[in-house]
Amino acid sequence: MIPSLEFRAACSADFEALRQLFMASIQGLALSDYSLEQRNAWSEFGNRSSAFDARLNKTETFVAETNGVIAGFVAYTSCGTIDLLYVHPRFARQGVALNLLTAVENEMDTLGVSSISADVSDTARAVFEKAGYTFVRRNTVQRSGVELQNTSMEKQLSCQTTVQRCCDTEQV
Repeated sequence: MIPSLEFRAACSADFEALRQLFMASIQGLALSDYSLEQRNAWSEFGNRSSAFDARLNKTETFVAETNGVIAGFVAYTSCGTIDLLYVHPRFARQGVALNLLTAVENEMDTLGVSSISADVSDTARAVFEKAGYTFVRRNTVQRSGVELQNTSMEKQLSCQTTVQRCCDTEQV
């Protein structure tokens, strides 16, 4: 566990660091779950700065920092969809992802969202399960012409009021 972990909203000045973290996370943490070809196809999205930045601009994003260094980030929609959750390999398995999920869940609970969903990589599935998310279905997605598998998961929240939300999100 990282003792001095702080959370804040991301700003556009963070986007380059988030792109670099995204690529480092995929290449450094998904080694046992995805082939080199799959990791390269998946992380290639980080090289397209305008598309990556546009995706972040369509979401709310929290960053977790320790001593001024971004350890991880989560991008989500106000209707309860987690779009991106990535931790830098240097901070892996230290509670960063779990704390980011908790921060989003607290925000969603405040907004009255009754459930959260995410399409999670095989690498991230264990942390989502630890956080109480349940299996919905397996998926096959294409990234740069390469097939990858992930899992749709969801979690019911204990919010006091439920607000009907409708969001259209585009998956890249």
